[in-house]
Amino acid sequence: MVLPSLADVLIIVILLVPGFITFFIMRRIGVIGGTLTDLETTLWSVFISLIILVPFSTITHLDTLDKIRDGIFIPINTFALLSISIGGGFLVGIILKQFRKNYHHGGAWENIMRNYAKGGSWITVFTKTGDEYNGQYNIASMSEEEKREIIISKPIQIIRGTDKKKTKEIKWGEEMIFTEEDIARVLFFRKWDI
Repeated sequence: MVLPSLADVLIIVILLVPGFITFFIMRRIGVIGGTLTDLETTLWSVFISLIILVPFSTITHLDTLDKIRDGIFIPINTFALLSISIGGGFLVGIILKQFRKNYHHGGAWENIMRNYAKGGSWITVFTKTGDEYNGQYNIASMSEEEKREIIISKPIQIIRGTDKKKTKEIKWGEEMIFTEEDIARVLFFRKWDI
């Protein structure tokens, strides 16, 4: 039994990298989330690399391991391999995105904050203690890794009676910050409808 040479191992690794590139781009554009194990990622990448090798070997005529070893580092062949993997990732990702239009990267908090971060929005913040505040959206944490905090300008506390009708408004300075521990719900409005 003959062990593969270091050059053969390097060639195999180089041929697997395009599968990882394609898989990454495809998942990113197609909004395919979820955490995969290293084994699952590797298996998908190997499978995609095998698919990429079909057009690559057809275009470059590098159809055996010896031909690949001799010709892979010729710039036009390397360019062809990278072009197929990047282009394939974009193509498959765009096709997948057509079936996943309502899916977005990030959580609900991140997406709604990104949507309303353009400014001009008015919000109502309900605290965990049952208080209600109206104001103009100013700033919020965007990432799921950060604490969920939001700052409103021109904050007004709304006091409601037992019949849920507004009985009083209390102005609270220029800006108010609500921390993750405060926030129960947030309502967004394009204009001041309340």
